[in-house]
Amino acid sequence: MLLLLLLLLLLLLLRRRLLRLLRRRRRRRRRRRRRRRRGRRRRRRRRRRRRRRRRRRRRRRRRRRRRRRRRRRRRRRRRLRRLRRRLRRRRRLRTTTTTTTTTTTTTTTTTTTTTTTTTTTTTTTTTTTTTTTTTTTTTTTTTTTTTTTTTTTTTAHPPPPPPPPPPPPPPPPPHYFYYYCHFYYYFYFYFYYYNYYYFYYYYYYYYYYYYYYYYYYYYYSTTTTTTTTTTPPPPFTVTKTYSHNGCYYNL
Repeated sequence: MLLLLLLLLLLLLLRRRLLRLLRRRRRRRRRRRRRRRRGRRRRRRRRRRRRRRRRRRRRRRRRRRRRRRRRRRRRRRRRLRRLRRRLRRRRRLRTTTTTTTTTTTTTTTTTTTTTTTTTTTTTTTTTTTTTTTTTTTTTTTTTTTTTTTTTTTTTAHPPPPPPPPPPPPPPPPPHYFYYYCHFYYYFYFYFYYYNYYYFYYYYYYYYYYYYYYYYYYYYYSTTTTTTTTTTPPPPFTVTKTYSHNGCYYNL
């Protein structure tokens, strides 16, 4: 009994503290639950956002792939159409020779028969009878054969002209000339530049266009019966070199 009473007294004295402890425990539990709930919600939200982003990315990738495939298909179809058109044009414009021969034979036969009979009778003392029969048959056969040949030739378009000439090589840097000709720098630089570079440049263009026109002349000559081929002269080559004061010139 005494022990029970002592326990009751202790409970009465320590009631406030026990209540505080219980309240603290309850608060802690509530906070933990709230934190857990918040964490779960955040995790769920994050998961949902990630899923949405992944879905959007997948959709975008699919759309882009579809668009690329469609573009590629369209391009391939266009290329095939163009190639087919070109082939059709080439087939139409190829050389086609059609020969048509018509032969007409006319036979005419004419037969003429002429019979002449003459009889003379005189009754006095002498009787004379003369009978003359002449038969002439003429047969004429005329055969006329006429042959007409018509040839139609259709020639294709000439081939496209060759590509334009490449740009000329750039001029050499002035440091090279200055290193070799520092005394007559401007004069030698101008001389070298004008004599070597521009000369070679003009010859280069001249020979390119010469080959260009020669090519076209040869093509058009093949369409006719006579073909004339002439070998072009060799390209321009530097034959002499002039040196003075450490400078070399191509003349």
